[in-house]
Amino acid sequence: MKRKSVLVNINPKYFWQETADEIEGTFRLSKQVQNAGVMVYDHYHLSIEKYFQEIKLELHSTFLKSPTINDEFYLNSLRITTDLENQNEFYFYYWEKGLFEKLFRLNGQYSEYRDFDKKIGFKTNRSRDIQEFLADKEIRELILNQKISIFNIQTENDVVKIKYQTSQIIWDKKTLLTEYHKYEKFINGLLKINLIKPQPVTAKFIPTGCKNHNR
Repeated sequence: MKRKSVLVNINPKYFWQETADEIEGTFRLSKQVQNAGVMVYDHYHLSIEKYFQEIKLELHSTFLKSPTINDEFYLNSLRITTDLENQNEFYFYYWEKGLFEKLFRLNGQYSEYRDFDKKIGFKTNRSRDIQEFLADKEIRELILNQKISIFNIQTENDVVKIKYQTSQIIWDKKTLLTEYHKYEKFINGLLKINLIKPQPVTAKFIPTGCKNHNR
């Protein structure tokens, strides 16, 4: 998915901190110098770590700040990820169908929900489980309504990786929360039918009180 950068005049770290507080996550901000032609920008990485039903969710974005102009920030898009060990191998990816596929139903795997199957093709190694997952109307609508965003699940080196990538520019806390809750709904749908399992972690890996860091 193509990434884009947008100029804003408000430092995004503030509403990321507010969002982390609201969802009881841990906010982190890191900085590195980035050279861009003849100009030098400060490059920042934003992240929030949140535990949802013993599943770690990580929100990531970046922005560039001009060191000479106080209110010039170039904001990038958002991704949310989860890595899970001790799971069954699992992949699920989908795409919006073109006209040829719509006419001839060539994708080979179906949810059995006509309105969904007319628009979305998918591949998975867990067909029956995915059919149960997609039996939830809210999940089908969640996928159908993502015009500039996509969910993806794959297994690499025995780790199930769940990703949400969006080209939606995160302007404020409301937008960030909206995207976060989409991902939470997707994860909750997988948990409800045991497509993924909770992954308990020891207390030393969970930030006490979920306080924010590096403010």
